Amino acid sequence: MLPMFQFDASTLSPRAGVSDTVRELVPALSDWDASLWFAQPNEWLAGAVPADVIAADPQAVFDAARAHRCVVRG
Repeated sequence: MLPMFQFDASTLSPRAGVSDTVRELVPALSDWDASLWFAQPNEWLAGAVPADVIAADPQAVFDAARAHRCVVRG
């Protein structure tokens, strides 16, 4: 299984914002928890799932990751 949300469907190149968002999450979350973060509804995205939002608004997903990291790290 390959999580296709990470790639632009027309070019199969990495989608803008995914790498930056992962780098934002990993200091506070394990790799597995960071992966799960993309698949769960997110309060900073009005309940939307980050994997569903990243194509349309990578900055909003990054901002949600930053907010989550700040809460987790305290």
